[in-house]
Amino acid sequence: MATTEHFYTGDASTTSFGYSFPILQNSDLKVELDGVLKTENTSGTNNDYSISGTNVVFNSAPGSSVDIHIYRLTDVDSAKAVFAAGSSIRAGDLNNNVDQSLYANQEQQQKIRTADVRDNAVTTIKIKDLNVTRPKIDNDAIDGTKIADDAVNSEHIAADSIDAEHYAPGSVDNTALGADSVTGAKIADDEINSEHYAAQSIDTEHIALQNITTALIANDAIVSSKLADNAVNSEHYVDGSIDREHLAADIVDGTKIADDSINSEHYVDLSIDSQHIGNLQITTNKIADGAITDQKIAGGSLDNRYYTETELDAGQLDNRYFTETELTNGALDGRYFTETEADARYFNISTGDTIKDGDTFPDNDTTIATTAAINDRIIDLVDDVGGFVPIANETSFPTANPDVNNGAGTIVSVKAASTNLAPSGTTVTIANGAGTGNTVTITGVSSTIPSGFGFLVETTTTLHTYTFHRLSPKATEVTTVAGKAVEIGRLGTADAVADMALLGTADVVADLNTLGTADVVADMNMLATSDVISDMNTLAVTDVINDMDTVATNVTNVNNVGNSIANVNTTAGSISNVNTVAGSIANVNTTAGSISNVNSVAGSIANVNTTASNIGNVNNFAATYQIASSAPSTDGAGNALAAGDLYFDTSANELRVHNGTTFQGGVTATGNLAGLGANSFTGNQTIENTNPKLFLTDTNANSDYSIHVNGGNFQVKDETTGTNQLRIHSDGTFKVTGNLDAESGLDVTGNITVSGNVDGRDVAADGTKLDGIASGAIANVVEDTTPQLGGDLDVQSNKLTTATSNGNVKIEPNGTGVVEIRGAGGNDGTLQLNCSQQSHGIKLKSPAHSAGASYTLTFPNSISANGALVTDANGNLTFQPVNTAGIGNGAVTTGKLADSGVTTAKIADNNVTEAKLALNAVTNNRIANGAVTTAKIGSGAVATAELANDAVTNAKIADDSIDSEHYVDGSIDTAHLADDAVTAAKIADGTITSSQIAANTIGTGRIADDAVTAAKLANTSVTAGSYGSATAIPAITVDAQGRITAASTNSVNTTTNLTTSTATGSVTVNSSTGTNATISEATSSAAGVMSTAHHDKLDGIAAGATNSPTTTINSNVNNYIITGTGTANELQGESELQWNGSNLFVRAGEGESSSLNLIADQGDDNGDGWKIQSEQDENDLTFKSNVNGSYVDKLKLKSSGQLEAQGNVTVAGTCTATSFSGSGANLTGIAAAQGGGSDKIFWENGTNVTQDYTISNGYNAGSFGPIQINSGVTVTVGAGETWTVV
Repeated sequence: MATTEHFYTGDASTTSFGYSFPILQNSDLKVELDGVLKTENTSGTNNDYSISGTNVVFNSAPGSSVDIHIYRLTDVDSAKAVFAAGSSIRAGDLNNNVDQSLYANQEQQQKIRTADVRDNAVTTIKIKDLNVTRPKIDNDAIDGTKIADDAVNSEHIAADSIDAEHYAPGSVDNTALGADSVTGAKIADDEINSEHYAAQSIDTEHIALQNITTALIANDAIVSSKLADNAVNSEHYVDGSIDREHLAADIVDGTKIADDSINSEHYVDLSIDSQHIGNLQITTNKIADGAITDQKIAGGSLDNRYYTETELDAGQLDNRYFTETELTNGALDGRYFTETEADARYFNISTGDTIKDGDTFPDNDTTIATTAAINDRIIDLVDDVGGFVPIANETSFPTANPDVNNGAGTIVSVKAASTNLAPSGTTVTIANGAGTGNTVTITGVSSTIPSGFGFLVETTTTLHTYTFHRLSPKATEVTTVAGKAVEIGRLGTADAVADMALLGTADVVADLNTLGTADVVADMNMLATSDVISDMNTLAVTDVINDMDTVATNVTNVNNVGNSIANVNTTAGSISNVNTVAGSIANVNTTAGSISNVNSVAGSIANVNTTASNIGNVNNFAATYQIASSAPSTDGAGNALAAGDLYFDTSANELRVHNGTTFQGGVTATGNLAGLGANSFTGNQTIENTNPKLFLTDTNANSDYSIHVNGGNFQVKDETTGTNQLRIHSDGTFKVTGNLDAESGLDVTGNITVSGNVDGRDVAADGTKLDGIASGAIANVVEDTTPQLGGDLDVQSNKLTTATSNGNVKIEPNGTGVVEIRGAGGNDGTLQLNCSQQSHGIKLKSPAHSAGASYTLTFPNSISANGALVTDANGNLTFQPVNTAGIGNGAVTTGKLADSGVTTAKIADNNVTEAKLALNAVTNNRIANGAVTTAKIGSGAVATAELANDAVTNAKIADDSIDSEHYVDGSIDTAHLADDAVTAAKIADGTITSSQIAANTIGTGRIADDAVTAAKLANTSVTAGSYGSATAIPAITVDAQGRITAASTNSVNTTTNLTTSTATGSVTVNSSTGTNATISEATSSAAGVMSTAHHDKLDGIAAGATNSPTTTINSNVNNYIITGTGTANELQGESELQWNGSNLFVRAGEGESSSLNLIADQGDDNGDGWKIQSEQDENDLTFKSNVNGSYVDKLKLKSSGQLEAQGNVTVAGTCTATSFSGSGANLTGIAAAQGGGSDKIFWENGTNVTQDYTISNGYNAGSFGPIQINSGVTVTVGAGETWTVV
C-alpha cells in the first residue's frame, strides 16, 4: 500500500524531517504538531516551516515528545487540467489528472481520518479488545463518565500514574490504605492531636531526647523515686532552699566551705591560734599601729642598706629612697623602678642586651639605646624611606617584594634590559620576570625600553607590580659618546649649534633621512673628494642653485648622477652655479626626495652643463611646468596662467594642460589619454609598434575588446575571454568565430567552405542525400499542408514534439474514432504518463486479452472535495463523499483507522470497558483530576509510595488509631506533648538525671528532711580537721553560698622578740618560738626588700647623691633624654635624645651640631669608631671616622643632594647620574675620548644600527656617519625631536 504519511517524535533539537511520497504541489503537504496544523513559510512571511526537496524544515525544533504528523492531502476541488473538445492532450496534463485521482484514492483508501468519523460513532463493539493503548488516549480524556464501574484494575494503571489531583476528595478511605502505608513523611505537620493517640501508646523510645520540658510535667509528678542517684547538683537548688534541718550532723567539713567564705563574725573569740596562721601571712596592714614594739625587733636587724632607726622611729621614709606608704602598698610608683623592672623593660649593659630591629617601646618609657640598637635603627629608617635593590636584567626580579615595610618606595635598578621592552599602552608585561610563573608588570612606560639600557623602577604595594622611574645610560653608548669629546666640543660652538638648528627643521630632517640611504651615502662619499668639493663650491652660485632647484623636482635622477662622479666633477667646473643652487635650499630638499633622478642627471653632467648654460630656458620651463595635487592658480614663476602651461596632478596621476581658461585632461602617468571627456583628433593618427594594438575598455563590466595587427593579420579580440572573434588574413581570408548574421545579404565571390555544420547539419555528409531529392520536390516539409504517410512512422526511440512555446501535440481522431494505444508482442496496450524529468511515471493498462473485457470509464464533469471515485453499471465515474452512509457495516477495520484518528469525541460515553484498555495504558496524564473516587480504588491499593508527603492531615486520622508501634523512636518532640501531660506515672523510676533538672528548680519544699546527706554535698579542697590553737589562728575561706572552700593554720608569735638575718636577695625575720618569716627581694610585681644593686642605682638618682652620673633623666611628656641641667622645653647647651615609638631623634642645643657616635671598642683609648654629624650651619650630614683620636670627614651628603667622598667610591650595581662636572679623565667605566698614548682625541660610535631604537622622549640625538640601518630595523624620532648624523 502506498505511503501517504509519516509520524515522528520531536527531540527539541532536530528541525528537518523527510517524507517519501510524491505531491502535486506544496499546499497538498500537511504538517501537524500534536494535532495542530502548521503553516508553510512564504516569500514574505516567516510562519512555521519550509519545504526543501523531500524534507520539512521547521523554523525551530519541535519540543521533546511532540507528535509530528506529515501527510499528503491532495486538493481535489478542481481537476488539474480540463480538456475541451478539439484541444490537444499533453502527457503532463494527463499525468497530473491521473496523479490527482490516484493520490486522492490512496489517501482515502489507506486511512479513515478523524474528520471522517462522526462524533460518538465508535462504540464499544467497534473497538478491539486491548487495542486502546496509552498513545491513543488524550491527556485528561478519561474522566469519571468514561470509566465503567470496576473497569480500571491495577494492571491497567501505569506505575506512578495516579497523582493527588486524580483522587476525588475523600475517596481514599481506610480500606484503600495498605498496611503500614502511612509513614511519617505522609503525615502533615501538626495534624496528629491527642484524640489520635491510643491509650498507653507513647513509650519512652518515642519521645525525643531533651523534649520533656517543665511545662509538660505535672506538678508534684517528680517524686524521689524518679530521681537518679547523684542527679541533684548544686545548681538545681533554689538559693537559700537548704535549711539547717536538711543538713545531716557533722557533714560540713573543710572541703564544703568555699574560699573567702568565713568572715570575722563566724569566728568564736580567741578561736584562732598560731597554728591557724600560715607562714608569711601577716603583712604590714595586718599589724595594728604600735603593735611592733622594741621587744619585737631583734637588735641591729635594720641597717642603713634599708632604712635607719630614726626613719623607722619617725614613722616614715624620706624621699631619698621611698616612702612608708610606697613600701606598705607593696609597689613602687613611676618615679623609680626595681632591678627586675629594669631588666624586663629596658636593657642590661652587663648582660650584653641590645635593642634590635623592630623593637618598639611605650610612649611613657624613657630608654637609652645601645650602639647596636642605633645601627639597627638607622637601617630601619633607611628601609622606611625605601631601599635600593640592583638586579641584572628584566627576568631577575625578586620573588618577594623588596620593600619589607609597606611594599612601596624601594628603587629596583635593572642593570640592562636583555631585549626591547615595548609597552602595551603604558604597561610593560614580563612573563616569568620574577621566576617561573611570576609575571612582572611595569606601569608608566611611555616608550620602548631599549635592549642594553638599564632602568629604574619603584616598588608598589602590589607584589610584582612596579612603577617606571627612568632609563639609565647605556654603558657602551656612554663610552662611545665619551670617546667623541672633541667632536662634541666642536658641535657645541655657536656656529655649529646654529647650523644644527637649521638642520633640525622638519624639512631638512626629512631630506637628511632621504640622504641617509646607502646609495646616497655612497654618492656623497664620492662627492666628498677635494676636487668635487671644489667643483661644488663653484656650483654654489645663485644661478646654478636655481638650476639645481629645477633639477630637484626629480631627485631620483640626482641619485643617478652619483653613479657618474666624473660628471659631477665636470659640474664642479661651474661651482658658481652650485652656489646659486644652495641659495634655494627648499628646492634642494625637493631634489633630495628624488635622489635617484639626481644620480641619473649626474651621469650626464655635460647635459647639465648645457642646461646651466641655458638656464633661462630652464627657468622658463620651471615657470611653465609644475607638480601639485590640485590645479595651481599661477605659473611656476608666480605669473598669471596662460594657455600651454602644464601641471602634473599627483592626485589623479596625470599631466594636464591649461587651455587659457582652465586646466584640462591630458596624458596619465602610464601613457594613456586622460579620461576627462571626449578627445578630438585632427588628421591621421598612427599607432606604430611591432604588433600595434588599440584597446577598447567597457566601464560597465562588459567584455573589453582590442583591435590589433599581429603577423600581418587584422584581428578583433575579446580581451575578457582571450578569443579572436574576427580575423582578416593578408590573403583576404575572412574568419568569424561564432555565427555570421548578414541582415542585408551576403555577396560571396568564390566558394564557401564550411568545416562544421550548417544549422546543425553536416552539409558534406548530407550531400549524397540531397542528391537523391527529386526534381520539383518541396523545399520544406512545412510547405505540405496535408502530408500523409505511406506506411508506419518509425520514430526510432525519438519523440513527437513541437517547438512552439507551451504548444500542444495534438492527436485528433475522426468522428467516433479513438486514439488507440495498441498491444503488441503479447503485451497489453499501456499508456504511460511520465514525470517532468522522465525518471518515473504511472501507466494506464488495458485488461489482459484473456479477460475479454471491453468497457468504457467516463470521468465526472467536476471534482468534489474529500470524495472517492466510484462507478455505476455503465462505467460512469463520480466522486462520492466518504461518510457513515458510504461505509459498510464492519468495513472500518483496525487497519483502516489512522494512528491517533480516534479522539475523545469519537468514543461514546461508557464505551471504553476493561476489555478495551491495554495493560498500563492509563497513565498519569490520561486521568482527569478528581476522577479516581473511592469506588475506583481497590482495597489496600494506596500504599506508602502512593501517598504524598504531608498528605495525611488531622481529619484523615481516625481517633485512637495511632498506637505505640506507629511512633518512630525519638519522634515525639516537646511541641507534641500537651502541658502537664507527663505525670508521675509517665516517668520511669530513676530516669531523671541531673542534666534533666533545670538550675534553681529544687526549692526547700522539694527537699525531704534529712535528704541532703554528707554524700550529697560536693567535696571542696578543705581537709577535714580542727584549725587554730593557742599559738595559731585558722585562715578559712567561705564562698558566696556559705561553703568553706579553704582552711589553713597561721602561727602567731606575740610574745617573743623578732630578729633579722640577711642573705643575698632576701631578709629573714626570725622568731625564737614561732615560724621565721623570709622577705624576698622586691620584683616588678611584688613588694620586697631592696637589693644592693637597687640601692646603687637609686643612689645615682637621689638629689645630692655623691655617686651621681653625668646624665639626668628628666620626666617630660616628650620622652627626651637630656644632658646637662636643661628641660625638654629649654635646652641650655645640652643635647637631647627622643624616641617617638617609630623614630629616634638626636637634637643639639642652640647653635650646636648634633652628632651620633658609634664606638666600636670602648676598651680602646683611641675610641675607634664613627660619628654621624648634622652640621648646624650648612644642614649637611657628615660621616666622620676616628683616626688616632680625632674625627676626619670621610663622606658628606649635602642638603643639595650632592655626595662628596674623600676617597674612591666603589659602586657594585649601576650608578645613575643626571650631570657630571670635571674632566673625568681618571674615571673608570665611563666612556671618554680615546687616542694613542696620552691623546684624548677621538669619540667613537658604531656604524650599524642592528636593533630598533626610539629616541628618548623630549631628547635630541647625535651620531657620526655614515650610519647603516639594517633591514627591518626602525629608528623612531618623535615629534619635535632631532637625530643629527654628522
